[in-house]
Parts: sequence; structure tokens; C-alpha cells
Amino acid sequence: LGIAVRRNAYGRQISSFHTQGTFAGIQDVAMSFIRAPQIEFCLPGVEVLAEHQGRITAVRQGNQLAMTFHPELGSDYRVAEYFLEKMC
Repeated sequence: LGIAVRRNAYGRQISSFHTQGTFAGIQDVAMSFIRAPQIEFCLPGVEVLAEHQGRITAVRQGNQLAMTFHPELGSDYRVAEYFLEKMC
């Protein structure tokens, strides 16, 4: 996966937070950031799927998907459905 990340970019675990955003055109996706890394750089061919406050939070390259938030912590399965649709 052609990206560079910075670990714990949003701060320590006590700085974890929950918000909503847009993921690959899907509105109001729950995003939980827990000691989350920040995607700082993407090589050509990497598609940015989501951002939060100007920071890249989800990318796709071919059949690889990476996120800096935890969509599995909520009850919204649209990100998982996206993954299954695009990757399988």
C-alpha cells in the first residue's frame, strides 16, 4: 500500500474521539479515532476515500483498504459492505 503514516497522530488514548464523516460518498459514517495514525502521504494510484479536518482517514489501492478510524465499533455496516463489494 503506497502510503506513509504517523502513529498516534491524534494524541494519546485519552484523546480518542467519535465523529461522523463521509466515506467514499457514503454520508454520515460513524468514525471512532482511538490512538489513530494519520495518513501523511499517498503515492500515485492510491485513492483517498475519506478525510477528517483535512487529514486523510481512509484510502484504497487495488484490493487493499486502510482506515485510521474504527467503523466496526458502531452498528453501521456500510463501510463493511463497501469493502465486500469492492474487494470480493
